Amino acid sequence: MRANDIRRCQDFSHTPCGEAFITVFQQAGYPLASVGENLAWGQGRLGSARTAMAGWLASPEHRQILFGSSWRDVGLARVRARSLFGRPNVTVWVAQFGRRASLLPLP
Repeated sequence: MRANDIRRCQDFSHTPCGEAFITVFQQAGYPLASVGENLAWGQGRLGSARTAMAGWLASPEHRQILFGSSWRDVGLARVRARSLFGRPNVTVWVAQFGRRASLLPLP
């Protein structure tokens, strides 16, 4: 969903098309849940999975999300576009992480 919205609205963000960040998670059954998300895009060979992961691992904030100890579920999306953000041959990657509220530890 998020990757398609990024392509459709030409908006590389966690809230493309003006949609609230949590909406895609709620639609997937994660109300009141712990969730996280990493985004990446690249042109041509820079749009590879290897390049996206290397970028996430090199960023402390993205790395923290990747290795979050509370995650129990992960979703990964790849969307290709002939033209995106004014550039040809673009790939968008979205990695989403979650843990349903029923599995969250009690305070």
